[in-house]
Amino acid sequence: MQPIGAVLQFLDEHPGCTRQQLVEGLCPGQDTSAPAVAEVLSPLRWLIDKGHVIEFSDGTLAVPRAHRPPAERARSVPAS
Repeated sequence: MQPIGAVLQFLDEHPGCTRQQLVEGLCPGQDTSAPAVAEVLSPLRWLIDKGHVIEFSDGTLAVPRAHRPPAERARSVPAS
């Protein structure tokens, strides 16, 4: 999975997590200066800048409801 997709999927599955929890979840056991950590944080900065992810003042992260993956939106729509 590409880094942007991995970040969005993790945040969707773990609402209210912090940057540290995101890094630990996607790069377990990695040092904070490891290249794998930079590959997670770089897309996260872009996602926050573009509004695809919200970073609250307490450090928690969230994916706005309108940006949920299409498959999940389809499941939440009641059948007619």
